[in-house]
Amino acid sequence: MNTTYKQPKNKVMKQNELLTRISINPNICFGKPCIRGHRIWVSLILDFLASGTSIPELLESAGR
Repeated sequence: MNTTYKQPKNKVMKQNELLTRISINPNICFGKPCIRGHRIWVSLILDFLASGTSIPELLESAGR
């Protein structure tokens, strides 16, 4: 498994781009912000990143 994550060159997402990927619906995941189209809490992803989980590890655990 290759654990090196390479962001595409010159690809910096602006705040509006990032926000379009997050949905908040009171009927889904208790109204917590989630990744659009998935039931993955944004706070969970941030917790994993803060604890040292790498982006490739997150993507692998999400089935990508």
